Amino acid sequence: MSTNNKEKPVDLFEKAAETCFQSMKEAMKIQEQFAEKWLKTVKKAHDSEDWSKELEKVATKVTEQAQKNADEATRLMEEGARDGMALFNKAIEMGSIATPGEAQVKGQQLWQESLELLSKNTKAVVQSNAKMLEAWGEMAKANMAKATSKHS
Repeated sequence: MSTNNKEKPVDLFEKAAETCFQSMKEAMKIQEQFAEKWLKTVKKAHDSEDWSKELEKVATKVTEQAQKNADEATRLMEEGARDGMALFNKAIEMGSIATPGEAQVKGQQLWQESLELLSKNTKAVVQSNAKMLEAWGEMAKANMAKATSKHS
């Protein structure tokens, strides 16, 4: 096998990350299609014009919020993958270190950067989830307030 046909570990990692992103995008499309079909079914089941209008408003809000959440998740995943690939490259470069002392220093730096990246990614996911839950909670409160005021 010639060296031209061998893929570098970084190339394989990039392909895996791209496959992951594509899978996530496809999963989001499936969720959107499911939501659209569900809304059509519910609309058919209820003749009330008011019900249909309210359902459409809620569906629009839910769809907008779901898209924001998906966009944020995609952004975080892409950022994490880029940062992870940069660390992966540094790990590969350690194979060319000449002295044990230099290897120890570079190894410690790599571990420190890895832990910092893990911490950064964890915080970002927690913050993103908190924003998402807060937004969904606000939508639920607003819908409950509307429902309560109509039936009072």
